[in-house]
Amino acid sequence: MPAASQSAVGSDSTGVSSAAPAGPTLCLILGDQLNPLHSWFARPDPQRVHVLLELRQETDYVVHHAQKVIAIFAAMRDFARQLKAAGHRVRHVAIDDASNPTNGGSMPTASQRVGACSTRCCRSRSTSRC
Repeated sequence: MPAASQSAVGSDSTGVSSAAPAGPTLCLILGDQLNPLHSWFARPDPQRVHVLLELRQETDYVVHHAQKVIAIFAAMRDFARQLKAAGHRVRHVAIDDASNPTNGGSMPTASQRVGACSTRCCRSRSTSRC
């Protein structure tokens, strides 16, 4: 591999070796991950877009009381607002949003909107690259 190419190749915390992404990274935040003390939120990063999706699938994998579901979605909306106020890039997709995968939208569409080239999930620390 030429030396110029080697400088663009690295290994992230998951041990995945790949070229540096061309666009921002989408950081997926689930309803049970609304922790403002997580290292992702220490300072805004223009190359990171925090994505909060209100997904129907999250409400029916086990039986939840309707008020619990509403509370989780309300907490996600408030957390997205807090992140935006702190200067972070945020894409919040409400349950009734037309781009929500639950309503026939798709994550590729959300990724294309911000020009993202990789995604990251806080819980599993897994990475998916273009």
